[in-house]
Amino acid sequence: QDWTTTASTTSSTIEGGLSSSPQGGVHPRQRRIAYNTVIMAWINYAEQHCHTVEEKEAAGQQADQILDRMQRHGVMPDSYTYNNILKTLSIANMETAESFLNYMETSDECVVPPDNFTYITLMDAWAKRRYPERAYAILQRMEQSRNPEVYPNVVAYNMIVNAYAKSSDPYAAEEAEAILTKL
Repeated sequence: QDWTTTASTTSSTIEGGLSSSPQGGVHPRQRRIAYNTVIMAWINYAEQHCHTVEEKEAAGQQADQILDRMQRHGVMPDSYTYNNILKTLSIANMETAESFLNYMETSDECVVPPDNFTYITLMDAWAKRRYPERAYAILQRMEQSRNPEVYPNVVAYNMIVNAYAKSSDPYAAEEAEAILTKL
């Protein structure tokens, strides 16, 4: 039995237990925590056991399906849920992860707006892939957020400076210094 089958079976077992419980028997917060834990399991699975893009995308799809089931069962996602979905998607495909951020920023269907951790998650993923300019573009989106609770902090700026410091771009030092002036 492969890891995908085991992880999927475990996920279904946990969700089955939640679904079969009477609504009054499990507090909604406990149900959300359980779903979030299963999504986190898919992140760990993708990071530790997936070696191909296809495997990583499958893990992201599994996490997204957990979100769909969560909502179908009347469990409201929170920022932790959405940020973990974003992290799972970013492991496999950054374009899909950015599309999810677009959804969070613009969709009336999305019940959770992006927060600082949302933007930092994507900045970190781009920085780890050695794309400091893409990470910086996410920082700029964060700076332009209409949410007054979202603003770049020292962690965000340092992440971008560090991404440029590790870059092979001949202008990386100048870019890093320009970011430093914003601190």
